[in-house]
Amino acid sequence: MHPPSDLAWAVEKALHAVASAVEPAPGSGWRATLSDGLVIRARLEGDDWLDISSLDGSPAPAAAKDVWTLLGLNAGLRGGVRAALTACGATRFRADLFVGAEGDEAQGHAAALEARVDGLCRDLMAARRALAGSPSAAPAGEAPAPVMGDEDSEYLARLCVEAGWGEARNGSGVRRVALDARGEPLQALMTLAPASFLRVVVPLTAAPLTSCASREAVGRLLLRASSAARAVKGVVLHGEGMERPALAAACDEPVESPAALDRALSALAVACDRVAREARALEDESVARAYLAVMAPGARDVELAAPRT
Repeated sequence: MHPPSDLAWAVEKALHAVASAVEPAPGSGWRATLSDGLVIRARLEGDDWLDISSLDGSPAPAAAKDVWTLLGLNAGLRGGVRAALTACGATRFRADLFVGAEGDEAQGHAAALEARVDGLCRDLMAARRALAGSPSAAPAGEAPAPVMGDEDSEYLARLCVEAGWGEARNGSGVRRVALDARGEPLQALMTLAPASFLRVVVPLTAAPLTSCASREAVGRLLLRASSAARAVKGVVLHGEGMERPALAAACDEPVESPAALDRALSALAVACDRVAREARALEDESVARAYLAVMAPGARDVELAAPRT
């Protein structure tokens, strides 16, 4: 692992390579202007994570279809980039890069940092273009996981055991790991894309949401989670003739070690623990309407495990 000063130097160098202007940000980190005018803030969290967020947030979505469009957009975005709602209700893009490294991998990790930051910034600009386009041009949602070959499936199962997550059951070409979110049993559906990139999705409801109020309320809940939780994004999951809300891992690195898999699953477990019960409660239209009445832009998140009386 590199000393923080060396890492900060490497991050600043990487930002200068991809941005038209870079300057120190108030407090800590850097403020950078990308080639399309998008302004971002980059900040190191310890010496393991680089957090990047856009600074030109647009107003919060006003209708359910806009919230659902953002979740669909998230499903199609690459790497760690996702759309999110801030506490004040602004739509922003954010991303996290794991910039720590273990042992002999540290030097190669640092050497690849510039390329990773460059790729992430290009993904941020692409996400902004997609959001500015028509809703029909945005990705429709997270497709069912592609079927893995036997070799990839066994590799992923072995990583799960080595990472301490136990046996990952094999079914329909994906590996399934059980998660527990405050008593809510959930399944993380895992597969490997080309080049060992991990795809993990956790469906949050068993059936599609039937009311506009529920779709909007759950969408806002997941977009706030996309802002508050590291390396997690709210998405729309398509499959079996329906679409459901889900959380997905937002990873920009190949899964080449048990530690990388553990980071992804641990981040999802934390996010599910925070929102899974609420998402299920919001399937009830009356609860969803109460949530939306309380959760005006800028309002504080509240527990909604049961309707207010």
